[in-house]
Amino acid sequence: MIDYVIIGDQDVVIEAGRSASLPAGAVAVSFTGKPSEALDKMLSEGVLVDRPATLSVTVNGNEVTVVDCPAGTEIVVDPEWGLAQTFTISTGGTTETFQLIDAGFYEVHVRPPLPTLPSSVEVQV
Repeated sequence: MIDYVIIGDQDVVIEAGRSASLPAGAVAVSFTGKPSEALDKMLSEGVLVDRPATLSVTVNGNEVTVVDCPAGTEIVVDPEWGLAQTFTISTGGTTETFQLIDAGFYEVHVRPPLPTLPSSVEVQV
């Protein structure tokens, strides 16, 4: 069997698998474990490497802080009720701090530009 990946923008792996023959557009690689484990990788000089770690997200009570956001980072605040809100960071190197004022459960998703990994945190206020 051939291990393979298909590469998207910023050399990020968007598909990984094993096959008897190499699919069109795929790159042959070697990985251990399940193919899905390669989805957090990127291709660098023909070798799979870890994508940059996600941004630091801290929660202190009802205050959420995301440190050193690059331009283009999306922060999605998704409450258990109502509408989710998306904020897009326009200036790189920004630390964003915001408060969740209504009681309840929230999911906060941080989606930095590729190749950095996204992250999520659950918050109870």
